[in-house]
Amino acid sequence: MVKMLCPIALQAKENPTALAIETTSNSFSYQELDKLLSQLIKYLLSLGVNKGARIAFIAPTECKTIILLLALLRIGAIACPINPKFLPTQIHDLTQKLKASHFINLDTLVFIANSHQVDPIIDTEQLFTFLTTSGSSGKSKVVCHTFENYLSSALATHLPLRLSKSSRWLLSLPLYHVSGLSIVTRCMTIGACVVLTGSKCIWEEIIPHRITHLSCVPTQLFRLKNQKCSLPLLSRQLHCVLVGGAYTSLSLLHSVKELPIFFTYGMTETTSIVTLATKEDLQSNNINMGRPISCCEIKIASDCEILVKGKNLFQGYWNGFQIQPPSLWFATKDLGKILDNHLRIIGRKDRLFISGGENIQPEEIEQALCSIKGIISATVLSKPDEEFGHRPIAFIEDIQQRPFTQVFFELRKILPSFKCPVSIWPYPKHLKNTAVKISIPLLKQYLRSLFAKDVFQDTLLASKEEV
Repeated sequence: MVKMLCPIALQAKENPTALAIETTSNSFSYQELDKLLSQLIKYLLSLGVNKGARIAFIAPTECKTIILLLALLRIGAIACPINPKFLPTQIHDLTQKLKASHFINLDTLVFIANSHQVDPIIDTEQLFTFLTTSGSSGKSKVVCHTFENYLSSALATHLPLRLSKSSRWLLSLPLYHVSGLSIVTRCMTIGACVVLTGSKCIWEEIIPHRITHLSCVPTQLFRLKNQKCSLPLLSRQLHCVLVGGAYTSLSLLHSVKELPIFFTYGMTETTSIVTLATKEDLQSNNINMGRPISCCEIKIASDCEILVKGKNLFQGYWNGFQIQPPSLWFATKDLGKILDNHLRIIGRKDRLFISGGENIQPEEIEQALCSIKGIISATVLSKPDEEFGHRPIAFIEDIQQRPFTQVFFELRKILPSFKCPVSIWPYPKHLKNTAVKISIPLLKQYLRSLFAKDVFQDTLLASKEEV
């Protein structure tokens, strides 16, 4: 058991007037935030919330969500934030699986005046969050973290990401996801300010809100080029643009080369970041993902799978009854290699398939598609085929909305014909912008819904330009 002063209480003591949270309508200093926590804790205790209890709640990217998360941390309860876009049946099933003692409605939170504060000393080894993974390449799981996992990751990234007490991080990622929670933890453990604007266009918020740090996915980075923003001006304001969640093409990076971009490789199980890289880590035709942060280690297994261990490694998966702990070296199911002490990602172990006797790694095709000017994201799936076993098909976001034949012609300059998709589709609208990244299982489910089961399994898909 490792005890420490709650980060908010510490900052309230050392930097009481420094801003902790800023929204479009309110701002709270660390001293004010500490007082709000005490008031909310009194209300939560009156509901019977206690140490070790699992507390479920819908988690919009709002100030109240942050305050509830921090209050649960101080109590020692386990926060179980849920995606607001989940259907009622999904929310019910997840709450049942979590065996949550309470389901908290943020709209009913009460802040009770309190002259007696709850002891702000916390146990860093206590469980802090149960997070539902996106299930990007398989069935979703509930990932369990202690506060030590978040703390280790935060302390290991303060210096590399140029984070300080004067920093202002735009919270553009969800608070039911490890990426959003990690932003809060990084800021609160150093005394920086978390900024919430509610705007979908993050680039328009940087200058007026004096943003120094932000996180984004490659699609958001691409859309910067369509905004009326001055890259030199943004580069003077920003200290860090953290990019992750999908492949980033070299052409895209060169188009925003003025910005202080950092690449990250990580996952929910590693409490966000495993490795960090800067633009200087780029090589001629590849993007290196940099070196491991100081709290973790990586090694490559004999089959090229990336293995991770460290203080940021999660405690295990919740199976509905207990936590199933991971191995000392966690098998990520990602394939990679280490060149000149830098990690290079090859693809997912569980996505590789065989077509006509040839190994096909979907990520290689996705990277080739994204290297074509105008294509900002791509997902490649396998389609059962009687002659070849499987054939690749692709979903893309192409701002030029070119026909299949034109995209295929460009791709054929980069890849051999057996790796080129036999069909290229635009992403279905209902799956875009529903999560940090596109869910592959949902994309597969959507594809199957377009065809009778026997047609999907037994015949080659015709090339489609529109869905």
